[in-house]
Amino acid sequence: MRKIFRDLITIEEAMKKIIDNYDLKPIGEEEVTLFEALGRVLSRDIYSPRDIPPFDRSLVDGYAVIASDTYTASERKPVKLKIIERIRTGKFPKNEIKKGLAAEIDTGGVIPKGANAVVPIEFTTEENSNVLIYKRVPPGSSIQYTGTDISAGQPLLLEGYYLTPIDIGLLAAVGIDRIKVYKKPKVAILSIGDELVPPGSKISIGQIYDINTYTLFNFVKEIGCKPISIGISQDSEEEILGHLEKALTLADIIITSGSSSAGYSDMIYRIINKLGKPGVIVHGIKSKPGKPVIIAIVKNKLIFGLPGFPTSALTAFRNLIVPILLRLSGLNPRTKQLSIKARIHQRLFGVKGRRVFLSGTLVKTSKGTFNVYPNLRGSGAITTLANSDGFLEIPEDTEFLDTGSIVNFKLFGDKLVHPDLVIAGNPTNIVHLISKEISQENPNFRIRLVRANPLAALESVINETSHIGMINMIDRDTGIFNKNLVEKYGNKEVRIIAGFSREIGFVSMDNQMLPKKIGDILDKRMSIAIRERGSGEYEFFLYKLKQFAKDKNINFNTLFEKIAENLVELHSSSSILNAVRQGNADIGLIQKEFVSKSDFLYVPLGLEELDLIVNKNSINSENFQLFYKILKSPAFRNKVTKSLGIFLKPNFGEFF
Repeated sequence: MRKIFRDLITIEEAMKKIIDNYDLKPIGEEEVTLFEALGRVLSRDIYSPRDIPPFDRSLVDGYAVIASDTYTASERKPVKLKIIERIRTGKFPKNEIKKGLAAEIDTGGVIPKGANAVVPIEFTTEENSNVLIYKRVPPGSSIQYTGTDISAGQPLLLEGYYLTPIDIGLLAAVGIDRIKVYKKPKVAILSIGDELVPPGSKISIGQIYDINTYTLFNFVKEIGCKPISIGISQDSEEEILGHLEKALTLADIIITSGSSSAGYSDMIYRIINKLGKPGVIVHGIKSKPGKPVIIAIVKNKLIFGLPGFPTSALTAFRNLIVPILLRLSGLNPRTKQLSIKARIHQRLFGVKGRRVFLSGTLVKTSKGTFNVYPNLRGSGAITTLANSDGFLEIPEDTEFLDTGSIVNFKLFGDKLVHPDLVIAGNPTNIVHLISKEISQENPNFRIRLVRANPLAALESVINETSHIGMINMIDRDTGIFNKNLVEKYGNKEVRIIAGFSREIGFVSMDNQMLPKKIGDILDKRMSIAIRERGSGEYEFFLYKLKQFAKDKNINFNTLFEKIAENLVELHSSSSILNAVRQGNADIGLIQKEFVSKSDFLYVPLGLEELDLIVNKNSINSENFQLFYKILKSPAFRNKVTKSLGIFLKPNFGEFF
């Protein structure tokens, strides 16, 4: 009996039938080495097991010193310091640097105890056992502090990430050598037809070479699954049944081509129904080409019967099977593209006589165009690569590329892979919580955080080199958070979303040094590890200092001068904690969320407000709405309220 197609359904309806009858989730997990990880999909979140760098290290060849020893140095009157040690890369310093002493140090060498700066070798000469220094350096100069690049416990990659060479390099950088990934779905491929013969065989009139086995095999392989060729079956019910039973024992998904249409010998749908229930759930799609498609479920495995004509088979494969295989693998489709036109929104300088290659994050704007958020953290930072989708080129004869220039952004791979949302700001567990919530329903959705102080975050939102900004800037005069910053430096296109309050306070290893009030810092002349100028934390401390000065009727500038010389400005929470642990600072100013699992003593200073900002043009974008939906969800609200030291503002989630 011939099969007549009367109840054709749309592709969307066919997909719904599959979803209603089959659990489209990844098929198990397995552990692989980093050599096997390319193109795999993470089945678990990965956190950094250590700080990167794991110790304070020198960024240059030079001399480790106490910065204040160099303050009188000049070309005419150099400072002379005694060299007590020569620190080679990979060796631990044996001596402590005290006043009047220095240690020669290689690039990458461990900063010795007591030193807080490195003088580059080009500003020095040696004389006997002394070094002559011709230029003063400030504290922190030429030092990369512990955890500046990556902090211990920091989320690196989330479940559902498709692993690129850059991701694998990031894992290697933190010492991870084996990871859990989703198993690749096994896909059995069977071609059916008396007319088919394999390539390389002799062919007779009426026969054709089998095309579909090879095209489907390689399409399956291209998207990261494991193809299994079952071969060719004649139009025999017994032979087809035997091949299908074999395929069910070997694979998770079975694809047949041929014998699916309305011809007398097209019997595949009848044979499938003999294998088990529910059997065929779809027979015929509203598609040209690709109408005679069968979808069945047998023994909890999907069977797709495709038409025999290659064009029809491949059309159905792309429309129906590819989305299924990607979901079972944890993958999403990606478009092949080697380069893309993108705009820069800051002046980027070249180097005379050299061709400059500058990596960056590719940011899709509300208009569908692309901007580049350049990575300017330097070659010593692993995140320079980890946060890069590709690079732009500045020719050797070009002094600079001006703001607004269109560049040819070259992708690292042969696929257009860019983050779905770029958030500019400083690390917080809030971003991780939102990322987790989104990834539950949207596998492989990427949120990338680029570190930026509040003003830089605001600028990036204005020019759409980020989609969302996080700002925590207090006005020293009014005590108002964030609103004044946006009004002063922003424009009418930026909207603020009420966010969170975070407890911030002092940490110390010594209970005697833990300040109970601002006055204790002055009385004991404490040195303070704090985030750099321009950060919200720095301004919050100055606001508290200004309040103290007002209460005590002390001139603020005079008070600040006394404290300023004891400030150790750093660039990450890990750097601050390490500075206190190593005794390079008496206390550190840090948010409570980063101290909860540490061995530090902690005392609160107050609450800072962390709000979100977004460009008006981006509010209606699909990705922002997805982010905002999660932000406003009860599930997310519940998780935030359980987070240590983080509190929802009364108007949380509202635009103001």
